[in-house]
Amino acid sequence: AKAGIKTTLIVDGALGRFMKKADLALVGGDAITSAGDLVNKIGTLTLARVAESYGKSLFSAVELYKFDRQSIFGFREPIEQRDPKEVWTNPPKLKSLSIANYAFDVIPARLINAYITDVGIITPQNIAERFEEYVEKQLKLY
Repeated sequence: AKAGIKTTLIVDGALGRFMKKADLALVGGDAITSAGDLVNKIGTLTLARVAESYGKSLFSAVELYKFDRQSIFGFREPIEQRDPKEVWTNPPKLKSLSIANYAFDVIPARLINAYITDVGIITPQNIAERFEEYVEKQLKLY
């Protein structure tokens, strides 16, 4: 808004109403896997699916250092579960009631058009290769 871009702040439940008017969807990112999947705050997968349903492109603006190199070897990004009391401070004590409070979503690479990184725009399919090139270049500087 400070840059003069028309901005409307909404609650996440209003996403569908506003997505149809949007030009594209732009999110941040907490981690990128070798498959090109994005790990980001909970609710991002919903946003990605709503964007897809309206034919909108989804981009993630994220630094390349957030690439999870261990995912190349099959390790999965851990998905944090936070304290259930963040959802309901005093729930009834019922055996049939459980509270899930996941902190992150995994957005499949097929829903992401591109990553906008500090080294350029990279497709999810090329993220691992571009990361390795970046690391090699950095090592040559030392």
